[in-house]
Amino acid sequence: MSTPIKTQSPGFGGRVSLVFTSRLWVWTAFTVFVALVLFGTILIASQIKLTGSSTSPILLFGGLFGVSVVACAFVLLTKQWHARFSLDNDLNGVQKLHQVAVPRIGGLPIFLAVAAGVAWMGFRDHPLFEVNLLLLVCGLPVFMIGFAEDITKKISVKLRLQATFLGGFLACAALGAVITSVSLGPVDKLLAFAPVAWCFTAFAMSGYSNAINLIDGLNGLAAGVVCILALGLGLLGLQHQAMDMALYSLLLTAAVLGFWVFNFPVGRLFLGDGGAYFLGFALAVLAVLLQANYNNVNAWAVLSVLAYPVVEVMYSILRRKLVNADPGQPDRSHFHQYFQRSLQIMARKRGGALGICVNSQASPFLWLFTCVSVAMALYFDQLGLHALGFVSTAVLYVVSYQVLGRYIAKNAEWE
Repeated sequence: MSTPIKTQSPGFGGRVSLVFTSRLWVWTAFTVFVALVLFGTILIASQIKLTGSSTSPILLFGGLFGVSVVACAFVLLTKQWHARFSLDNDLNGVQKLHQVAVPRIGGLPIFLAVAAGVAWMGFRDHPLFEVNLLLLVCGLPVFMIGFAEDITKKISVKLRLQATFLGGFLACAALGAVITSVSLGPVDKLLAFAPVAWCFTAFAMSGYSNAINLIDGLNGLAAGVVCILALGLGLLGLQHQAMDMALYSLLLTAAVLGFWVFNFPVGRLFLGDGGAYFLGFALAVLAVLLQANYNNVNAWAVLSVLAYPVVEVMYSILRRKLVNADPGQPDRSHFHQYFQRSLQIMARKRGGALGICVNSQASPFLWLFTCVSVAMALYFDQLGLHALGFVSTAVLYVVSYQVLGRYIAKNAEWE
């Protein structure tokens, strides 16, 4: 489809669109995001008090961040040796936005950073060493199956689902991370039976692993969202005196942030299936542990903190069912793609080149959405209106999605 040559005069709306599609916007977002993560880290770390631990949470955070950065740099510096296996050469997929082949094994540095943190805890006789070690072991099959797909591009969807289910069952057995209540009477009666609870928990963990993979479509998007969600779980933990959960959230954030600086604003390294699966699994396990180990934490409060990827999956399945589309096939109609397409239309209408591809400019809007979602979850948890956080996120998502969809449909000739 040809794009009109004539552009629109830059009124107020035009000037706004020029800002949001500019490099200034991207680097401002980069600075604000780093400041936000550091603020959240310091806020959580300053309140963590663990008996038997002499290691500063800030020191652990800095150490894991450093390991992650060094590991990412090593992957990039040795790219010529593993390029034939690690590069994402599929540049023509319907959901693809990158224009050059990029290594998609960013999950490896993240996993190694988490492993380094666990090793350090063992060396220092940290009181949470055993739990962190078990969490890493449970996540190993989840990471490995995704990493194998990143390297071979030949692992079936069925096998990947089975591996994420296996990780969930291991977490149930080794960590006691089992969902036994969702604050819904009939469902809670079913969850009173251990086999049902284990299967439901494994399904939830597998589903969330795939949910993070689903939103991994823009530079810095999935990694940024995971940082925000992890800090959100940490803050929820602090609200209920769950100091161990707060520390877990910091360690995960540190490992992801080290990767993020190589993924935004320029995508030099991609998360890949291994990274996305492992991060989704880690968030799910932390969420279940938070509810399972602390009776005063409501299941809906936890779900509300993690709401964005869940709502994305649910809405994607629903909209595809309504048009009889295959839920397993990629498309260009996810929430983050609607933001990207809308900004691309704005850029072209204001004089952008036909081939312009707005990628990094869209991610900050999804970070902001996630921040608002987490803030609502924490606020309603304090009020005792736990489910309202999830409902509010779902409503905000649907309204925003519809507004963006109508804008894209109205300006289809500019795509």
